[in-house]
Amino acid sequence: MRTPSSAPISCTAGDRMGLTAAQSPGLLDRLDLLLLRLAKRTRPRFDGNSAFYDVFFGERDLEKYVRDVRNRWRFALVDRVLQRRFPDRQPDVLDVGCGLGVARRFLSAQGTYVGVDMSAATVELARRLHPQARTDFRLGSLPHLPLPSASVDAAICLEVLEHVGDDRKALRELRRVLRPGGFLIVSVPQTFYWGAYRELIGHFRHYTPESLRDLLQKERFELVEGLPQFHRVWRTYYYAYATALAGEALARWITGRDVTLYDTRTYERVARGLLRILDAPRKPSRGSTFVVAQRPEET
Repeated sequence: MRTPSSAPISCTAGDRMGLTAAQSPGLLDRLDLLLLRLAKRTRPRFDGNSAFYDVFFGERDLEKYVRDVRNRWRFALVDRVLQRRFPDRQPDVLDVGCGLGVARRFLSAQGTYVGVDMSAATVELARRLHPQARTDFRLGSLPHLPLPSASVDAAICLEVLEHVGDDRKALRELRRVLRPGGFLIVSVPQTFYWGAYRELIGHFRHYTPESLRDLLQKERFELVEGLPQFHRVWRTYYYAYATALAGEALARWITGRDVTLYDTRTYERVARGLLRILDAPRKPSRGSTFVVAQRPEET
């Protein structure tokens, strides 16, 4: 059953906390919803099963995701975090909701990389695309991960918790698979939450920095670092990206050729310039929903 955007949705205790994010929508929040409706007009609606996610990735999408400046910045930042937190050894890393395993391309850590995704088609494709040693892709999802307890040093969980019905159980499971002293790198959206997001993109909630911090604390994680997010930059990029995609479609219709934004010199020049700006040294962010948390050492 579809959930109208104006109607309340049923939610867990974790959901109720997350739904406090951005109490009233602004003009840009409304524009976000409009663009998402347009982008998803031919896509299936979320119905709670993995088939919804099977159409997200194809083999031709790998290079697109690798070249996208958002992924290049985000995974390079994750790699720097891992280097800081594990200066003397190579950590075993879990990537939850790994998709095509794009993160594997950016991580310099030589420990074991385990990618978990709930789409069987995506997992099978990721295995073919990343045949290197010490790399393993497994079918699974939160809150039931196909890993033994205390088996990884770090877990990457980017834009995943909002897709899980019970986020407290999800964090409990992440804590289970982390070794004592292990680190969780997690990001969640903090834009205004529309009820329509549940059927459009499978989001159960969005968060505020405070609600994410409280959630982590309730599941016995220690918040150790807030990472930069650059909301205005990425929102502007998203609007420009949507416009460019429309231009791509028009160019393909006119020329009959497969025109791709990411193959252009203009995109690469813009991406490099943007990365130089975003990678400048900055103080830890206090109002972030992109954070590093730690499972405390146990005696």
